[in-house]
Amino acid sequence: MIMLDGGLRVELNGFRFYGVDDTGCEWLANSVDGGWNGAGTSHEHSSRVWGDGWVSNASHRQGRNLTVSGSVWAPDQQALDASRQRMLGSVPMDDGELTVELDGVSRLWRVKQDSGEVLLSRRGLHIWDFSVPLVSLSSYAFDPGDPLSGVTGLAATSGGMRFPAAFTGPGASGLVSSWCFSEATVSGDVNLTNPGGAPSPVTLRVDGPVDGPRVEHQPSGSVLELGLSLGSGHYVVFDSQSRQVLIDGRDPARGAVLRRGWSDALPGANTWSFTAKGSSPGARLTVSFRPAYL
Repeated sequence: MIMLDGGLRVELNGFRFYGVDDTGCEWLANSVDGGWNGAGTSHEHSSRVWGDGWVSNASHRQGRNLTVSGSVWAPDQQALDASRQRMLGSVPMDDGELTVELDGVSRLWRVKQDSGEVLLSRRGLHIWDFSVPLVSLSSYAFDPGDPLSGVTGLAATSGGMRFPAAFTGPGASGLVSSWCFSEATVSGDVNLTNPGGAPSPVTLRVDGPVDGPRVEHQPSGSVLELGLSLGSGHYVVFDSQSRQVLIDGRDPARGAVLRRGWSDALPGANTWSFTAKGSSPGARLTVSFRPAYL
């Protein structure tokens, strides 16, 4: 039996809900409910006590519920059971990744299993329908490709020499010119554009040696700053999604954070400026994020 394929490509933590797997089962996801909807909000309102109209809270976008549903055809019950085990093992209890591609547009949601059951119901001889309930704590979807990233050192210039020279002789009387050797400039800025319509969490990594690293984001004006020195071979990671600051990827920077101005990559152009207490040619700032979409 060959199922009609509508071109929907769905993967959950590497398990493909399309095509034929190595047990001979053919999976076909025909919908991802909630994936293309806009997220709801926490809005509430009530009547004014002493006037016409309503008053409301300051509302924010909520997470979203997603349900992957479709059918699976198996050559026999043993193959179905083996494939079913792999599918159930791919459904995350903690954060996982759901990727969906349709007509050349791909999106990624960070998900976990919702409170409902993963359903498989028999529809015919070796044909089963499935429904996988998932929840995304974020309002947004992300680009499933490689993250956007950029690297810079501390702002610095080197070189740059100018020598005056006067040329004399026939036809050059009074002519004065100069020889110029241009400067080599490191801007200290990482400029990246978020092409999506939503703010995206950013990972900042500062590699030493550097004393008192400071990163300022524009257009938000938010600043992250540490009051410590990082030696060569050591680094600090600022994770705006988890709001963690980790030294060498594991040790919390307790007491060393002077300014904790978190910011995301806003839709459009973004700049992260890297400064420190002193110059250090080996210091580096790396910025990375995935484009985010409403």
